[in-house]
Amino acid sequence: PIVYGVAPEGTRDFPPNPALLASGPELNEFGAFVGSPSSVGAFVQDLKIPMSYDFLGGIQYEVVPNFMFHASYHYKRTTNELYDLNVNRFAGDLEDDNLDRLNPNFQNMTITTNLGERRYHGLVTGINKRMSQGWQLAASYTYNRGTNNFAFVGGGGEYNSSATEVFNPDLDWGRDDIAHVFSLHNVWELPILRGRSGLLAGAFGGWHLNTVWNLQSGPFFVPVSYSPFGFGGDFNADGESGERPDRPAGDIPGSFSKEQWLAGALDPDIFPRPDTIRPGNMPRDLIRAPGYVRIDVAFAKSFPIPIGRAEKGEFQFRAEAFNILNRVNLTGLDSNIDSASFARAFGTYRMRIVQLSLKFVF
Repeated sequence: PIVYGVAPEGTRDFPPNPALLASGPELNEFGAFVGSPSSVGAFVQDLKIPMSYDFLGGIQYEVVPNFMFHASYHYKRTTNELYDLNVNRFAGDLEDDNLDRLNPNFQNMTITTNLGERRYHGLVTGINKRMSQGWQLAASYTYNRGTNNFAFVGGGGEYNSSATEVFNPDLDWGRDDIAHVFSLHNVWELPILRGRSGLLAGAFGGWHLNTVWNLQSGPFFVPVSYSPFGFGGDFNADGESGERPDRPAGDIPGSFSKEQWLAGALDPDIFPRPDTIRPGNMPRDLIRAPGYVRIDVAFAKSFPIPIGRAEKGEFQFRAEAFNILNRVNLTGLDSNIDSASFARAFGTYRMRIVQLSLKFVF
């Protein structure tokens, strides 16, 4: 039975769970397990649905017949985004080598709040050419600039913010985006026997070539330490690891080549560890991870087949090649500065795949 709820105003007294008292481990006067502190989670009492301000404006212009240009701007801002953080900690807790926590009866005390904030600016430009002269084209370029105060984005997203310093989300403010994205989709009806009729045209004409291009810059690569306090990590000594070190003293490149990422693009020793009990000052948006390039190609043709007097069918043949250039797109970068494989890629997206298909339509 659920017996917990909002405590009476002015108190923090909750009755012990009778089901646990009857058959579970022993509870102390605070409702916590004796000898084995557990973690708890809750929502702030005045939790609000996030308010987002969203603006989108754009233009379209037909330059010549069947050829369209478009451009648009997108702005979005949320000032009270959902934001999780463990409040049962404080900077310097481990200075005496003991993890006392604010409330020693529990481990993590995770609270969902409205401390999150995000902003986004996006510019999209592109062209569209409708099918004429056997050719159709759609291409677009997008520039993204997104910022937020979530220390780690991905997986749980804003519901797993992992704040560096409790109640100070501004320490984690930085960019989180794929800055440049280019895509192109092309359909070309090959000119071989185009517009002809007859057996020869039915056998060798009517082929279509489709291509899809996808090129984009990489996300941000954020060096962090997962070691405990006293062993090179947890720089503010609050019992929670996964923190960024200090910014390197000299300038470093904002991105690296594929070969460098495979060999280990960065030396972890260039990132100083704070020499006092405080968070590291390295920003989240200092280094870009590898980008992504993929080109897919397909040949397709339909062969008409008479079935009866009033009904016709067709065979559709399609040959496709995904990532036709067989380009190595890296993933799985090790961001742990305490790891021997730091700043090295250990995975790739899928390589070239070729498939043939035949479909009968009637």
